[in-house]
Formats: sequence, structure tokens, C-alpha cells
Amino acid sequence: MKDIKTVAVVGTGTIGAGWAAFFLSRGYCVRAYDPSPQSLASLRGSIAKAWPILRELDTSVPELIPDILLAGSLAEALEGADFVQESGPESEELKIKLFSEMDAAADPSTIIASSSSSLLVSRLQSACAHPERCLVGHPFNPPYLVPLVEIVAGPLTAPWAIETAESFYRAAGKQPLILAKEITGYIANRLQNAVFKEAMHLVQVGAATIHDIDAAVRYGPGLRWAFMGPFLTYALGGGQGGMKRYFEIFAEELETSWKDLGEPTITDDLRDTVIAQAEAFFKQRTIQDVAERRDLALLDVVRAAAKADLTGG
Repeated sequence: MKDIKTVAVVGTGTIGAGWAAFFLSRGYCVRAYDPSPQSLASLRGSIAKAWPILRELDTSVPELIPDILLAGSLAEALEGADFVQESGPESEELKIKLFSEMDAAADPSTIIASSSSSLLVSRLQSACAHPERCLVGHPFNPPYLVPLVEIVAGPLTAPWAIETAESFYRAAGKQPLILAKEITGYIANRLQNAVFKEAMHLVQVGAATIHDIDAAVRYGPGLRWAFMGPFLTYALGGGQGGMKRYFEIFAEELETSWKDLGEPTITDDLRDTVIAQAEAFFKQRTIQDVAERRDLALLDVVRAAAKADLTGG
């Protein structure tokens, strides 16, 4: 198992900057690169904004932010890197080319992980000379706070690469989840998309506003989702009989409700309605202010969810 001390962050937008802040807070040497000089120049400011939250989350995080290397080229960023976290735009064509370039520049034993939220690894590694070290390490935004990292392997990814990535993320304080099968969208985003699809349907048929839907999730299932998933939720819903009893009681209702779920079409009217309602929310507050308040709320949720681990002994 490779001893990982230096991490290269390729792409310093919202996700890449969050990764850079997280890795620095965990004591790793970080080398960052972005083809956009503006994005790279703003990285230190983004890290500074995340730092107080990281210190709240972990008291061992130093007060002073460690220095980070802002590389002038991809090759400079990858020089001496033990692990690469790529967070470029979600474009298959771009990422295939970028993976080929990173593969040529990085040591063959260095893991190359993509923060992709939906793309197939089999496509991303298709132009690499060393595809066995390529995989997806999909975080959730913001990466410095949300623990989940979905690890997705392609058909050419070697077992040692998966094991190394899992050990690395876990040692860094993440909650890695290895997918049993390569699939677009992975697990968490497919679940999110299913909920969002029905949410858009409810707006389209006039059953609710986006604020009604957000409130329904926030004050209802969202509270449970912070510490248990749908299967445990429904197993408890079956009472003493657990999941078996749940299916006995609700099997017919489930089939009926599934058939009733909507198939929204993103028309100009639906898009304009959702945008207008969302913009109305931000008339009295800035996105930056809400993001900062989100981080403080997430901090409390992460702490509470860790204490409420229902899977423990």
C-alpha cells in the first residue's frame, strides 16, 4: 500500500478548491493546478473561507493555513504526487483527454481519481497507458464537510488501486463507499435525481412551489435521511416485523404510488417557473451568505449524525 503524503488537485473550481482545503487540513502536502489563471489565483481565498469550518470540525487543524503549491503546469502539479484528485468540468471528452495527459505525467503507481459525478470510468481511462490506476472518487459538495466519497472502478482498474483509494480516503477522515458495479450517476446522485425528478413534476402540475417541496424534505424525510437510509427507515416502519412486515402492509401501496410518480418535461415554462421562484429566495440574501450558513448547519448535522450511528453495536 502506497504511503500517500502529497496530493495533486487538478481543477480548482468549487469542488477542487474544497478538496484542496480538506487535504491541507488533514496534513497533506498539496499541489494545485488549473488552466484558468483566475481560478488558480482565487484558490487561497477559497481555502481561507473554508478553514474556520474545518477547524470547528476538527480541533487538531492548525490555525495557520499551510502553504499550497500553485503549479504553473499540469506536469509541475503532478511531480512527486502520490495521489491525484481531478475536479475538472463534467465533460467526457475533456476528461478523457485530461486523464491521458495526467497518465503520461504521473508515476505509474500514483492513483488518478476523478471527482466526476456521473461519468463512466471505462470511458475516462480509455486513452491511458496505465488505466489500472484510474478510478472515480466522487465527493459531495462541499468536499471539506460532507463525508461521503463514492469509489467507482472501471473494467481495467486494478484491485490495488481500489484498496489504496479506499484506505487513503478513510485515513483522511472520509466515508468511502465502493460501488459493486460501474453505473452512470453512481448511487447517491441517482437517488437525488429520482427525488428531484418528482419535485419537478410536482411543480409542473401545480401541486407545490419549490419552497413547499424544500420544506417538505427539510422538516420530514430529510431529518431521518441525515442518519439512516430508506431501507432502514422502512424496516423500522414495519414495527417489530421489520422489513418483512413492511412489505406485507405496504406492498400494494408501493406499486400504486410508483405508478403515480410523474414524468416531467423540462419545458421553457417549467424552467422559468423554477428559476423565478429560486431567484425570489435570493432577493433578500446572497448565495455566499447562504453557503456560509449552510456550512454551519452541515457542521452540526455531521456531528449529530456521527453520534446517531444506528449501525453500531
